[in-house]
This record gives sequence, C-alpha cells and structure tokens, in this order.
Amino acid sequence: MWTETYHRFPDESAFLAACDTAGWARGPGGKASPPAGVVLDIVGPAVEPPKLAGTVIIPGAVDPRWHVNASWFAGTAMPPSFAAAEVIPERPIRMFAARDPGQKAAVLKMVFEARKAAKPDDPKLVATSTTSFEQA
Repeated sequence: MWTETYHRFPDESAFLAACDTAGWARGPGGKASPPAGVVLDIVGPAVEPPKLAGTVIIPGAVDPRWHVNASWFAGTAMPPSFAAAEVIPERPIRMFAARDPGQKAAVLKMVFEARKAAKPDDPKLVATSTTSFEQA
C-alpha cells in the first residue's frame, strides 16, 4: 500500500536541501535519489489549467514554487523536512496514476474538506478557486 503526499518548497534548492537533510543520495546531475520505498514526481512550478472566456483561452496562473508529489510505501517514514513542506491541495495539478482517477480525486476532495472543517486556518490547505476550462 502506498500513501501519496503533496509538497511545496520555495524553490528547487530548498527541495534539494530537504532531500539532503533526509540523508538521501544524489543521482546523476545532482538530482535527488530517494531510497527504496519512496517515489517522487517532480512537478516544479505548477501551472493552473487554462480558463475559457467566450472563444478566448486564458492561460493558467503559474505558481513558481517547487512542487513535488511523493508516494511512500507502507512503513516508510516521511522525513521531517518533507512533512514541513506538505500541503493538502483541494485539486492537485498532477497525481500519480490510479485505476479510478475520479474516485481518487473525490477522496482527496473529502480529505481537504474534512481538514478544512476541523482546522479552517490550516496553512497546509491549498484551495483552488477555479476548475479546468471554467468560464471566466
């Protein structure tokens, strides 16, 4: 069983520092090389989906911070440096593959809403104000 988490760092160097703090090796080109039981999906700057305004497509906003999705195998502890950068997105820009992505998105939305109800001022909550190709 794998647990997927979402992380946002100020920039790539902060992400690499978090990997170094966790004691992870560096691979080719100085990229992070997580240990067995950890899979990373480096998103980098996140781009929101575009909006449709009549017949004009408006590009999505860019969040220049460094976004990383991680998946942790059962029993693999998340390092404190990653826990500190964890966020709970209402609607992730990108997720790991799933058999039923609609169900996965619904579960993520429920987790977001439950956390929001329990702790509305939680800084880890990342609300999304628009959906893909929403009318502007």
